[in-house]
Amino acid sequence: MHKFSICQNSVEAILDAIKTMQPRPKRLPSAHVVTGRMRRIISQFLESAYAALIQDTPAAGFKLKITEVPITAKCLAYG
Repeated sequence: MHKFSICQNSVEAILDAIKTMQPRPKRLPSAHVVTGRMRRIISQFLESAYAALIQDTPAAGFKLKITEVPITAKCLAYG
């Protein structure tokens, strides 16, 4: 369920950004979301939530691009 709230926040940010653009765009090609693997977000669920949330909004029709950032770590003991 947290995927829906994450997506809802993203859609709200997109809609807020559209409101500030002058002239206001009639259509944007896509929205881009970057997630880390540790967030345990399944892309298909995020895409489904996104599709539901953008219906009947100025963002309707935007494609969602999801980039998943791999987990990286550095051992501080060995620099």
